[in-house]
Amino acid sequence: MNEAEILRKIVLGNNNKLNSFVAKVTKVHDRTCDVDIVLTGAPLEGVKLNTAGQSIVIKPQEGSHVVVTKLSNADSFVSLYSEIEEVALDIKGNITLNVEGGINIDTSDDIIFNGGENGGLIIIEKLTEKLKELTEWCQNHKHDVSGITTTCSCGGTVSFSGEVAAPEDKTPEFNYEKYENPKIQH
Repeated sequence: MNEAEILRKIVLGNNNKLNSFVAKVTKVHDRTCDVDIVLTGAPLEGVKLNTAGQSIVIKPQEGSHVVVTKLSNADSFVSLYSEIEEVALDIKGNITLNVEGGINIDTSDDIIFNGGENGGLIIIEKLTEKLKELTEWCQNHKHDVSGITTTCSCGGTVSFSGEVAAPEDKTPEFNYEKYENPKIQH
């Protein structure tokens, strides 16, 4: 069965009676929407946005067009969308995605994982630069110990004068490829 035959069955059904129709979305609610049927202009309220349980709800954009499928005279659901405003998932278990290519999320709003309790993701290049600056500062830092006097357990005193240099062992160069996970990027 090709796409045209599938669409024909959705729109006309097996008995060639109209059981699906195009409608314009007038209002979107939590789990339903209200529409105006395109052919007749008649309003239809309470069209379901999901068909199986309450786990996935696809909300259409107000003003967009949808295909509404009638299950009975009192029960109908949105079966096709021209524009989607929101997809809500209410999952009790795990979500598994098997993707051949990458997953790209482009949003002007926040993306929050696990409630956002750990703060934002690190910009790896900026972190590496700060680590390099701190390392350079530590490697070049000297302590002025002029005028320090202390007493020895033998009863005498010892005076220090001059500078204590940074350790001669240099810290290895930071390479973010060793601590970056390139599979999650932002």
